[in-house]
Amino acid sequence: MKIRSKLKKRIESELVKQKKEHLYRIPNQKNSLIDFCSNDYFGFANSDDLNDITNELIKIFNQKNGSTGSRLISGNNPLIEKTETELTNFFNGESGLIFNSGYDANIGFFSTIPKRNDTIIYDELIHASIREGIKLSNSKSYSFKHNSTIDLQNKIKFAKGEIFIAVESIYSMDGDEAPLIELDKLCNSNGYHLIIDEAHSTGFCSNNFFSLTQKYNIKPLARLHTFGKAMGCHGAIWITSNSIKYYLINFCKTFIYTTALPPHSVAMMLASSHLLKERIILNQILSEKINLFKNLAKKFKITSLINSNSPIQSIIISGNQNVISVMKYLNRHGYDIKAIRKPSVPKGKERIRICLHTYNSDYQIKELLKYLNQVLNEK
Repeated sequence: MKIRSKLKKRIESELVKQKKEHLYRIPNQKNSLIDFCSNDYFGFANSDDLNDITNELIKIFNQKNGSTGSRLISGNNPLIEKTETELTNFFNGESGLIFNSGYDANIGFFSTIPKRNDTIIYDELIHASIREGIKLSNSKSYSFKHNSTIDLQNKIKFAKGEIFIAVESIYSMDGDEAPLIELDKLCNSNGYHLIIDEAHSTGFCSNNFFSLTQKYNIKPLARLHTFGKAMGCHGAIWITSNSIKYYLINFCKTFIYTTALPPHSVAMMLASSHLLKERIILNQILSEKINLFKNLAKKFKITSLINSNSPIQSIIISGNQNVISVMKYLNRHGYDIKAIRKPSVPKGKERIRICLHTYNSDYQIKELLKYLNQVLNEK
């Protein structure tokens, strides 16, 4: 395809700049390295059992290939409605609405529910999809310092209209947890609306809870559960009130103007919840892996490790070249680790992001930290 010379020059110039700054990206192929980078915390993405339960549901509901259209035309079916009902119960909510992805869900919600005369106040580390949705909302918006309820309350002083507070339960780059109990109390006491993206806490919790909002008995305005991480498949669901569900159905563009998820994807969302209920022990196993990693990191005196109780364990290594060098060293020793650079994280906060899984052996975790300690001491 021919690109006019001026546009071609601009595109190629920006790509050259990316390469010079060690920011150039290409999609990665699957490899034989030991997985310490995927979000597949429970190993469901490669589970034969998950596949079998999914296929059985497809047979029960007599579904085949595509959904054929948007849900308001021809894409609705008993399977997707059954899945919404069961997942709403699974997450102990009032009502649920499935979206094709977490990104679509966030853009749709934040561009639909808050209005021009309202205010959205969000954590400075909030996901890009929420930022994009906020831009489309035309609401006033302010960010607050990460996990600082003090700074949040300072920003609220500038708010007008309905006030929406947006956070993630567990942050994807730092792995730390939002102060959900404090935020819930603040919102309930003042009539603010709390919105929680639970992408990285969906499924991962304890005591037979499948989300942090369940664990803490928090009832936000809405919470988003995505299925591409611990649940091992794809898709997302907003858990919210019945009235907001039907408002989104009637006014949300990323719901109305898109082909619905194919039946197989919907069935796998439902199947993943069935499988996790059968294997709740996986949460305990994962917690043990996290504790092992943190204890060994302390033993090796890896001081740049960000404090986190989640499967996401990040080690700050400032500078693009430095963090890429560490990544390549670990890759050469057999570990699939990724370097996280700006703009995903601020300049100077580049990092190695390690994701722990139930299928990582204790030996693999120990060896990874041994090599990580070696390369950090060489720096």
